Amino acid sequence: MDILSKYNRNNIIKLIYTIIALIPIIYGFIFIYQYSTNIPMWDQWSSLVPWTLSFFEGDFQIKWIINAQNDSRAPFSFLIMIFFSLLSGLNVEILYLIGYIFYILSFLLIFFEFKKDIKNDLKYLFLFLPIIFYWFNPFYLTRYIYNLGGFTSGIIISLTLSTALILERSRRSNIFFGCSILIAVICSFSGAWGLAIWLLGIIQITLQKTQNKIYKIGLWIICSLCTFYVYYIGLGFREGGRHGTDAYTSYLITLMDYPLQKFLCYMGTIGSQIISNNEIALIFGILLTCIFIGIIKNNRDNLMLDRLSKWYALLVFWGITSLALTLTRSGNIGFLDFGPPDTIFWVPHFRHSPTTFFILVGIYIIGLFYLKNSFENFATIENKNKSIFFERNTLNVFFFGMIFTLLICGSTLNIGQGIDTGNKLERWGDEAQYYLLNYNNIDKKVFNSIPNYFPDNTTIFNKIKLLEKYQLNIFSKNQIEEEMLSLFGLGIDISHFQNNSSLTNYHIDYLNDIKDPIQQKTIIMDNSESTYVILKGWVVDSPNKSLARAVFISVDNEIIVPCLYLRERKDVASYLNNTEYVNSGFWGSVNISQLNEGNHTVKLKIVSQNENEYYQSDLININLKK
Repeated sequence: MDILSKYNRNNIIKLIYTIIALIPIIYGFIFIYQYSTNIPMWDQWSSLVPWTLSFFEGDFQIKWIINAQNDSRAPFSFLIMIFFSLLSGLNVEILYLIGYIFYILSFLLIFFEFKKDIKNDLKYLFLFLPIIFYWFNPFYLTRYIYNLGGFTSGIIISLTLSTALILERSRRSNIFFGCSILIAVICSFSGAWGLAIWLLGIIQITLQKTQNKIYKIGLWIICSLCTFYVYYIGLGFREGGRHGTDAYTSYLITLMDYPLQKFLCYMGTIGSQIISNNEIALIFGILLTCIFIGIIKNNRDNLMLDRLSKWYALLVFWGITSLALTLTRSGNIGFLDFGPPDTIFWVPHFRHSPTTFFILVGIYIIGLFYLKNSFENFATIENKNKSIFFERNTLNVFFFGMIFTLLICGSTLNIGQGIDTGNKLERWGDEAQYYLLNYNNIDKKVFNSIPNYFPDNTTIFNKIKLLEKYQLNIFSKNQIEEEMLSLFGLGIDISHFQNNSSLTNYHIDYLNDIKDPIQQKTIIMDNSESTYVILKGWVVDSPNKSLARAVFISVDNEIIVPCLYLRERKDVASYLNNTEYVNSGFWGSVNISQLNEGNHTVKLKIVSQNENEYYQSDLININLKK
């Protein structure tokens, strides 16, 4: 009976543990679903979009994915990405979800390896829980709703961890060692920072007890040299620009000229795992480094280098990638767009978090193993000798408590920024979707107004036309039918609605650069200077005391174009004394290049919340001159 009771109790504890562990993982799916938008972002327009379109055009060339993209040469990641892009009709949201699944896989690799190392000891498994909440906190989740790295980052992390874990199992197996080399090569060609995998291997093989150590180190070095040769010389690599080999020289010169500044920036990079504040991150970075040094010094008589070789190797890997990030992005002599070379306070952009986030985790795990080992040793020695180990145990508890606190801080202090960034990306993504769906009515210059979404070139419009032609991405029929995109008025046919003569509150702030256009008698427009009518303002559904359902621009009652609605207007909520009106702003654009010369009328058609009628604004009279 006692055995059965104990068995049931253990199962209940495991169930509770599983539920707690699943909470942040499930939240990650919710976060990505909530804040991601099905819209290509920045570098996806020069890679994912043309590659996918080329399959439909029948002119795809494999060399495109082998060529360097910025600093990276990532054919393996790109092949997987293209496969899912073709499968999903270039649905970027699905690609982000797949990237997140790879991120979950990388976490599971760490979890089960840790579980094996501590031999399923429940009390230490519970001490692993903070890592789960840190790993899946909103700040790190934003990486998985942002450009190409939203897909590739999880792959590189998974490959890095797989290499270390397979090397751990290669002590007496040449097959496992060969597999680790293969995965290291794949990791190297999955993203620029994957090249640091070769240093990880050298460190791990050196620290762990393994058969034929000299032979393995030699073979590992030879394979790494071959990889670097193919990567930079055999396949060619750009020389100029901030992503070329010339820039690497600039970064090294900056390091030699400003060593103290670069060290402080590196401390800021390390501290950014805890908080993304330039000044405070520097303090946290120095504190975390001092704690790690204290742990090493306190356990110098028994560092367990063989047992912890993979954890030290992983720590070195992320230490190197963090250093490389610091040197290349914290300001340098040659490329001032990254900032001045004497920068002291600096934290990396959230999109670079995969290259930094594991340092805190690695130190936490290493500190936990030293704590566990010191307690086990303390319990086995004779009482007369316990005083010798008491101080070491006390310090291990102290250092672990410090790291535990920092890990909790890292899990909580960046939550607000992560959610805020998610909201911004969602809002910008909604605007970008509107621009794409109405690209014929949008001035090309406007496309560059959304941060980080559209490249600054006109070739994007040829790609947009092809996306529409092949019904890909936002132009997919399934996408439009499923979501209806009522934010933009899509799926709403106002021709069947009644015209409600009642008045509703609204204001048209601007027509192009003209303020309060309704107050103007007639606005003269030169078609040779501007072929677009752009309206900006706010509207609400006053009779129903709610926001409107959608807003349309009507030109001569013939051209009907939806506006982007639900933009933030806190001033309107304050003016009308109704907090529900905080998102009452609108922005819309109409291409008038096809209109005849002469007089025309422009007005708003405001769809009511119940979606069965619309209100009309006063007329704006324009006189179009050719």
